[in-house]
Amino acid sequence: MRIKNVSFIVIALNEEYPVSKCLSSINKMKLSNCEVICIDSNSSDNTLEIMLSFKDKIENLIIYKIYGDVNAAIARNVGIKSANRKFIFFVDGDIELEQEFICLALKKIEKENYMAVTGDLSEIHYSSGYKSVLKKIESRCCLSKEKDIHFSGGNFIAKKEAIDNIGFFNENLKKNQDRDFTLRLSSKYKMVAIPNRLGIHHTIPYYDNNRIKVSIINQHGIYVGRTLRNNINNLRGVGSVIAAETGISYGLLFYLLLCLSILLFNKILMTLVPVMFIADIVYGIKQKKSIYHRIVSHYIHPIFVIKGFFYLTDKNHYSVEKVYSD
Repeated sequence: MRIKNVSFIVIALNEEYPVSKCLSSINKMKLSNCEVICIDSNSSDNTLEIMLSFKDKIENLIIYKIYGDVNAAIARNVGIKSANRKFIFFVDGDIELEQEFICLALKKIEKENYMAVTGDLSEIHYSSGYKSVLKKIESRCCLSKEKDIHFSGGNFIAKKEAIDNIGFFNENLKKNQDRDFTLRLSSKYKMVAIPNRLGIHHTIPYYDNNRIKVSIINQHGIYVGRTLRNNINNLRGVGSVIAAETGISYGLLFYLLLCLSILLFNKILMTLVPVMFIADIVYGIKQKKSIYHRIVSHYIHPIFVIKGFFYLTDKNHYSVEKVYSD
């Protein structure tokens, strides 16, 4: 089956290895009246050069480069402004796509009352610099059946008319902008996750010590808090996000009990708080989880989430250059 009338918006930052797999997977597909819009967020590696290497392979290829302040929201918005097909497929540059998923998703949108569709992912974890494979995961989302959802990550396909009605991604969110956008989308339209593999995610794992360190330095939890605040009117969606963020939810409960124990000077709560902490760490050790990652996700990020609920950011300053257009 041919894929028709889709604008692929592919964003990447320092992902020369996986973006090659992403664009190769698109190049192998049977496309009709589609366009592929690539946005490089001022990469310091060869990401842009890899994108340009497909200019004689992929029809209707457009490539942009962003200078200055960069984040995924800005990159996706550049793609939205350029897209002019009936459907938009937002694709992270580290995803190797499956044609079958796109065909099924388009049928879902055209034949049923859905405006956006996402799917499952396989995942391959690499060491720093994609030098070696650490782990392979067959199903990241563990989707056993189709289900309506209130938010998703950054890889989904939607009708352009729905995207136009929702507006742009929030460029003040350096992280979590995909959840913010899909929460707004699901507050107006139906969104579904289907138990079919969208693609293979080629990534440095989130438990990588360098990634954890960066998340602390840049206070990534702030953007979870801002997302919850911005979508507080979408109670079901916000509830879904909190349920999915088990580590942060545990941490928020921990700090709530800690504050109550101090305010009420309650001996039972004062005893419960350290017991919760010790039990959590012991459980993590038994499960052979990274204690460093557990402490950060359960006890450091929740502080940033609370801060983010009240946090305001400055505007971004950036410029966009069209590097190539077919």
